[in-house]
Amino acid sequence: MLYKFKSRATSDLIMLEPVGRRVLQIVGKAPDDAHGIITVEQIPAAIAALQKAVERGRGGSGGTRGPGRRWHGGRTTGAQ
Repeated sequence: MLYKFKSRATSDLIMLEPVGRRVLQIVGKAPDDAHGIITVEQIPAAIAALQKAVERGRGGSGGTRGPGRRWHGGRTTGAQ
């Protein structure tokens, strides 16, 4: 299944189901609803929730993954 995020300001963003569901959960929308509309008023809170989730995913370390490990485009490597 695909999730399509539409915007009048930019092109559509299409995500595969696992990622799309997680994004909707983070911003407080039910992934099983037919329409996950995020209104203009809800955008600041949605952005804040997504930023917080990114920081939690990084462990609040600004991009490191444990001692001496860094995140590089989908893989974790030793520090250089």
